[in-house]
Amino acid sequence: MMIEPFFQAFALVSLDFVKGAIGILVVFTAIVGIHELGHYLAARWRGMVVEEFAFGIGPKVLAYRNRRQELISLRLLPLGGFVRVRGMEPQEDGSEVDVEHGFYNRGLLSRAIVLAAGPFASIVGGLALAWIGLAAFGQPDIAPEVRIASVEEGSAAQAAGLQPGDEIILVDGKSPGGPLEFRNTISESKGRPLRLTLLREGKEMQVEVAPRLKQDVPLFDKEGNPILDEKGEQKKGPDYQLGIRMEAKQIFKPVGFLEAGRLAVRQTTEIVVGTVAVFTKVREIKDNVGGPITIGVISAKAAQTGLASLILLASIISISLGLINLLPVPPLDGGQLLIVGIEALRGGRRLSFQAQNAIALVGFLFVMALIVAVFTVDINRWFGQ
Repeated sequence: MMIEPFFQAFALVSLDFVKGAIGILVVFTAIVGIHELGHYLAARWRGMVVEEFAFGIGPKVLAYRNRRQELISLRLLPLGGFVRVRGMEPQEDGSEVDVEHGFYNRGLLSRAIVLAAGPFASIVGGLALAWIGLAAFGQPDIAPEVRIASVEEGSAAQAAGLQPGDEIILVDGKSPGGPLEFRNTISESKGRPLRLTLLREGKEMQVEVAPRLKQDVPLFDKEGNPILDEKGEQKKGPDYQLGIRMEAKQIFKPVGFLEAGRLAVRQTTEIVVGTVAVFTKVREIKDNVGGPITIGVISAKAAQTGLASLILLASIISISLGLINLLPVPPLDGGQLLIVGIEALRGGRRLSFQAQNAIALVGFLFVMALIVAVFTVDINRWFGQ
């Protein structure tokens, strides 16, 4: 008799795992595909021959040649991708500039366009994904229900008999208004007892609870935004609390097509500003940057939540990828653009083979150090104590 519930639970876990895994693959494939498609289309527009368009890294899993003899391949690991253009590898004798329809043969402007096209496609593609997601599913919001997720040990809520799963439907005879408004009511009570009407297992009941003053808690304004100090860090201080954690159930409010576009542009602008802010505040990078593990975990959760969350997540990551690729560090696109700029200042003269190798080595070491740092942050975030 105990076997059936076990297999039911196992089936649910397995289904969530499959949905999460599919979500990760969809997100990585979408953001990499958008980025590399930008490079690919720009290379063809500027008269360069594309030898391979690859999704993922590692050994080839699937591959075929189209009518232009371009190799389209799917690699084993969906953790990247690339577009290989003819003559992309610098040669010791500088002969790469003589490769017909090659990367270095088409001039500095064409090289710059191809390099910038990837980040540009990521940002514009992310904006388009956000627009589509918002128009199709609506704007993400928090459900108005005020439901208790957990009760803190020894808190005012526990003393009053509040339990996880209770829904608060009235506060002093009025609607709580939603999780944010209810939190503001608690804070503004200044310890005055609140009369709560609860819905527990389909039955209404009333309790009275007096919020308690707690010290050194994170502070928020009435809109739910963190209150920051002059250093940009969230302030802590005294506030009245019940000692509960409320459920935050996500819903989607329908919006019109034009309004969805406005919201998508606003989201893109906020991501650009936020990304720049993160990289100008070194101390906060570890708290705001996530690597493949973080992206995988969030993608899995988004996939389990639904297609709308997955599309909006892919848009955010795509925009962030485009911005990060503009960092002036080889082998990122921004680093290659920096080299193009240096050569333009030199009147179009190529950097020496030795100089290119030195720059590539420094860039490679920096990127490897960055990868190790990001993975370390990821591991500590998800598996640390």
